[in-house]
Amino acid sequence: MNAAATSHPVVYTKQQQEQQQVFRTNIQTNEHQSFVNQQRPQQTLEESSAATNINASTQNTSDYRFIKTLSSKFITMLSDELKKTESQLLIKKNVIHPLISILYVELYPYIITLIVVIILILFLSLLTFLCFILYHFKK
Repeated sequence: MNAAATSHPVVYTKQQQEQQQVFRTNIQTNEHQSFVNQQRPQQTLEESSAATNINASTQNTSDYRFIKTLSSKFITMLSDELKKTESQLLIKKNVIHPLISILYVELYPYIITLIVVIILILFLSLLTFLCFILYHFKK
């Protein structure tokens, strides 16, 4: 006897059978819908598209309202939390002071260089001005 002759038929549970039936129904519905869409005249498809656009715009409007309400509540809660003295101290201690320290360490050489260049420019300008005055007095 070979394996094909001795194999048992596959037994599905009731839930699996229901899932397969739903799957088959969905496939048949989709095939029918695509056939109907092919048979419709172009004008009907355009009307269907317009109705879909209206539904989409309604949904977008409700989404916009939801996002607007959510962001408004978030901003209100955030501002209320930031008004508390304890929160302000935490922000200063854990965010602002370390940030300033890091910026100072990173920018310190550039600040010193800028100051030296400005002093050098002022010195050279003053020297040029003095030379200009001495030159004109000699004449």
